Amino acid sequence: MACLIFTLPTSEVGDEVDMANATELTTELGKLTERVTNHIRFFWAAVGTLFVWLAGLSFLLFNMNGSIHHVENAQANAPAQIVASLLNNPAATTSEAQANLAAASSVLQASKIGTSKPDLAKLKAISDKLLTDQEKYP
Repeated sequence: MACLIFTLPTSEVGDEVDMANATELTTELGKLTERVTNHIRFFWAAVGTLFVWLAGLSFLLFNMNGSIHHVENAQANAPAQIVASLLNNPAATTSEAQANLAAASSVLQASKIGTSKPDLAKLKAISDKLLTDQEKYP
């Protein structure tokens, strides 16, 4: 069986002492200073990049929130617009008027109640039309 033997170098303390002189120490200190400076620059560049990335994400979220707000308003206004189109159709007979009013009431009853409210101008047009239709066809 083969065996490997590792021998560690021995240091003689007597005559041979590894002592660096001032120029070698200055050179090493300069290298270390340059490395530390480069690491600090890299750190601040990484932090700056992360802040730019965070600002971009914040801007995208802000725009997305605005887009979602527009969708919420459109969903809140949809039943009012449907009812307005139903009530603005001229009814030739009483049965057509009743059918339009029944459809309008079913749309209003089935509409989802949320945090976003429909525009008051659209609701006013519907309420005025409902009042006139109710007076016309009690």
